[in-house]
Amino acid sequence: MAAPAKFADISKAAKDLFSKNYNFGDTKLEVKTASTTGTEFTATLNKVSKTGAIAGNLETKWKYAPQNITITEKWNTQNQISLEVTSEDKIAKGLKVGFEAGISPSSGNKSAKVSTAIKQERFHITADLDVLAGPVVNTSAVFTHKGFLVGYDAAYNVNASALTKSNLAAGYAAKDFTVVSVLDGARVATSLFHTVNPAVLAAVQFSWNRNTNETTVELGGQYSVDKNTFFKGKVDGRGNLGLSFTQSLRPGVKATLSAQIDGNNLNTDAHKLGFHLLLEA
Repeated sequence: MAAPAKFADISKAAKDLFSKNYNFGDTKLEVKTASTTGTEFTATLNKVSKTGAIAGNLETKWKYAPQNITITEKWNTQNQISLEVTSEDKIAKGLKVGFEAGISPSSGNKSAKVSTAIKQERFHITADLDVLAGPVVNTSAVFTHKGFLVGYDAAYNVNASALTKSNLAAGYAAKDFTVVSVLDGARVATSLFHTVNPAVLAAVQFSWNRNTNETTVELGGQYSVDKNTFFKGKVDGRGNLGLSFTQSLRPGVKATLSAQIDGNNLNTDAHKLGFHLLLEA
């Protein structure tokens, strides 16, 4: 039996169905390559159609297999630089330790974080220390038993001696569906993800804010024509319709076209188009 996901990922299947392959208002080029030594490079360029602004990111990932060490370096056009070093399953089975540091030379902002995580068959526990902000201790734990899961996520500011975040989660995972509810302050969010069959995925997510009494709901799905082609669609309670089409043109070349239609303003220019081209070598 696989270890449960960490707290931040317990609703990942549903979240991915609603977020991945949608690039409304953007034109994105992503290039992934790997050297003969195993070093991986990922470069992305993203143009926002409305403003014309272009943002770029470069990620380099190097793995040292004998020590299970992964070094990841990131840079973007906002001149933000970060370096992350992680080691997994070396000190103990299921234990991951890491250190991440970042700097923005233009603004002078700095960050430093030490992280640990341990996952076993029935639990997944994480603990992070954000050294420069606060410092702040972030912890989370997820426990599972016969498909049922419970989780807790918290953040504690050491200098302020205050609990700044306290979230609870509960759910159930079966072979073909997962349902999870999360209590995040005044907001209660529930998601249901269902594998209808190998070609069809469906999900619903809704939330309620007990302070404002605001309720949101969203339905989404994916249909795979074959291993190279799939369609996605989603609609929310505000009348927004999202559609996307992904096609593998050839090995290493994948294109995604997406559109968002504002159902409340059909005769205006509120609608958005997006395009994403992925090149892998």
